Amino acid sequence: MYGGAANDFGFVRTTGHTLRWDSTGAAYEFNGDSSVRSTKEATLRIMGGNGQEAIRLQTNGDSFLKAGKLGIGTDRPDKPLHVHTAVNDQAAVRFSSGAAWIEGRLPNADQAEWNTSAAHILFNRPIRTTEVESPVGNNLRMAAGTTTLTLQTNAHLAGLNTTPEAALSIGGGGKVSTPNASMHLTPDVILFGGRNSGMEVNSAQISAGLHEANSLNFIGMGSTWQARKITMWAEGGFKLHGYVANPTDMNGGLRIGDNTFNDYKLYSLKFGQDDTNQLGLGTFPAARGPAEMKRNGMAFHAKNTMGFAWFTSGWTPLASLDAATKRAHYHGDITTAGKIGVGHGNPQAQLSLGADGVGNHRDWMNTGTFMSETSDYMYVGLKKSANNRADAVIAWGDDDNDLLRFYYGKHGQNEREVARLTPDGRFMLRALDTVHHTVHPPNAFVTSHANRWADFPSLTKTFSLSTTTSILAYYSISGPGSNSHLVTRLLVDGTVVAKTISGNVAYWANRDMYLAELGSGSHTIKVQYRSPATAAFTINHDWQDARLQVLVMGGTL
Repeated sequence: MYGGAANDFGFVRTTGHTLRWDSTGAAYEFNGDSSVRSTKEATLRIMGGNGQEAIRLQTNGDSFLKAGKLGIGTDRPDKPLHVHTAVNDQAAVRFSSGAAWIEGRLPNADQAEWNTSAAHILFNRPIRTTEVESPVGNNLRMAAGTTTLTLQTNAHLAGLNTTPEAALSIGGGGKVSTPNASMHLTPDVILFGGRNSGMEVNSAQISAGLHEANSLNFIGMGSTWQARKITMWAEGGFKLHGYVANPTDMNGGLRIGDNTFNDYKLYSLKFGQDDTNQLGLGTFPAARGPAEMKRNGMAFHAKNTMGFAWFTSGWTPLASLDAATKRAHYHGDITTAGKIGVGHGNPQAQLSLGADGVGNHRDWMNTGTFMSETSDYMYVGLKKSANNRADAVIAWGDDDNDLLRFYYGKHGQNEREVARLTPDGRFMLRALDTVHHTVHPPNAFVTSHANRWADFPSLTKTFSLSTTTSILAYYSISGPGSNSHLVTRLLVDGTVVAKTISGNVAYWANRDMYLAELGSGSHTIKVQYRSPATAAFTINHDWQDARLQVLVMGGTL
């Protein structure tokens, strides 16, 4: 031990170490050699009661406290290291290296932008959580019992694995299929896990461009693709701007409405760009729709002209619907397994036209068209009879005054009745639609002789028929005789169909008539004669005649 004053003394060991009180620095100095101001590195060990080293302090090396708690700013530490400051807005602890630092601070009440009821960790450089000095970070987790995690910068942007360019930017790769119990977020895909864990690949997913380019895809939850479902609740309304798809495939049904069938609700499906050009399909109860519509009736309505078309190599019109004229035009096939009513709310036959009067409908009036106006009706169709036979029928009536009328209407003129059928079976015609032609011979000619057939001069008619038609042929010959007989006959297409003879008289008179049905094509009708001697035949039109008449009942000459 050395020293001459209370403020300058020390202890010296044989090994050369010195423990010395420095009155100037108000501290004990422990030097590694015997000199008073040595700079040799030193170690201070404090031993415990068990003879083991409890505290070590080294000027160049590791220092430690093996047991107990260390308090800085407090004499009652409750953690292995307890740092305390009694002054707000001063850091209780700071870690620094060069210009970078991290510190913990309690703000005071004068700093309004701080949450004075919370502790704050401040830093002036980006923070990474790593085990080693590498850019690969470990997980940063919230402690149990916390409620929120807020990441905020001056620009209010947060980035996960990327430099933020939005409120939240997510970078890097991750799962885009085969979900597990977690939710996966990548720049292009949100993959749901949880209850869908282990389900089918790509199930419960929202993705952008993953399955189809330039498309936002929604994939419903389900263990198989057949079971996938997406349910949306939008009781206040659902709006979609733009086209659904081109084309739109719906493998299933579309149901609009609910199960209450409330008479005062309107369920409808509307198409169109605005209220003027609109096509709708829906239910219109009597309280909301036209008066003639039935309770909970269905309606197909348009506010302007709508067109339907199919596409092959180009658009071909199928139909048009004009709301102004209330007319629909269809240019294709319409098929249905049920019955169709046009102006008819309760169709009885396969096609029912007119008003709802069905008082005279019969059970067998099914395969056909039933037309009604109150109790008057007409049915055109089939009637099943015995032996599995179906007869074509026309039925009409209501009372004994109802007639079946046939009208002809020429363009630009009023129609005219040409025939009628009464309830007692009488058929009345205005006139036969006939064509007739008459031919005459010369006023005088000389008959042949030698008893051979010759054509009566000019009593020949050739004509054509466009279809099978009934004809009536008639000829009449009367004139001066030669006290000998005259035989005449009528030929149709070279076949003799009628003959007659006039005896040895001074005057001849022969007549024949023939009624037949001829087919379509060209036909020739002529009159021939035969006499035993030559005779002059001069016709005096006051009392003599020779003519051939052909009456065609239908068809065209």
